[in-house]
Amino acid sequence: MNMMGLIIKFLLVVVLIYSQVLPAQVSHISINSRQFELGQPPVLKVNFIDQHADLSLYQFAIQQTHNQQTIMQVLMAEKINPYLLHVQGDKEVTDTGAELIVSRLHSDHWAAIITLALFDAPISDKSAALTPTGIAPAKVNQIADTSKNSSSALVDSVQSTPVKSASVSTQKTPPYVEANCTIERNDSDTLWKIANRYKGQWNTNVYGSMLAIFESNLMAFSKQRIHLLLKDASLICPSNEILTEYHDKSADRRVFEAIEAKHLAQ
Repeated sequence: MNMMGLIIKFLLVVVLIYSQVLPAQVSHISINSRQFELGQPPVLKVNFIDQHADLSLYQFAIQQTHNQQTIMQVLMAEKINPYLLHVQGDKEVTDTGAELIVSRLHSDHWAAIITLALFDAPISDKSAALTPTGIAPAKVNQIADTSKNSSSALVDSVQSTPVKSASVSTQKTPPYVEANCTIERNDSDTLWKIANRYKGQWNTNVYGSMLAIFESNLMAFSKQRIHLLLKDASLICPSNEILTEYHDKSADRRVFEAIEAKHLAQ
């Protein structure tokens, strides 16, 4: 075998090894909204865009400090729609500096991939409407009490992630959409153009409007991909409940771009 053949063989081995040891990457994780106050059990909606959409590989936990002890509470996660999760626990959150830590199962241990400040997330009183066939909940362990020193490695590992939680945003005027509303469109309308036309009426932003249209009309998109809106498909208006999920332009843009990138890569 000549030198070039040996080099190619070596590179193939390296690629194979790395493909087996590196965990699959999540495109986007952020807290969509917080549905509890300090002193109550945690209830959250979490934007979650995963390349493989397998929740059993992920663990959601809240880390808080009480009496100089670091307490970890592992949460249950269920699917609301393909890109939004309902996450909850049964123990009260009493620390204003509490954080949501998302970990991924790698070999035989959980590896933290991101940390998000709980009380930086916007609060919402809208309950989650779970889909009948949701993704199986993440594995749940017992609540563990550990010292700050024992949890420092976990905290350090997630602080380096470039993904950040959405900034706080309050919606001044709630959306109102009449029942049985349909979207007016013509064959030349793109999703962006439709969303831009309706964003003011729906009291959201163009990215939130596109996400709401997509969530409410999955069958109007070829192969359920957000960049493939069918020209002859009729569209229904998003419900008021769906529209309230999209209240932060910067966060909505990150979610839209993550979904778009995932769909373009398929």
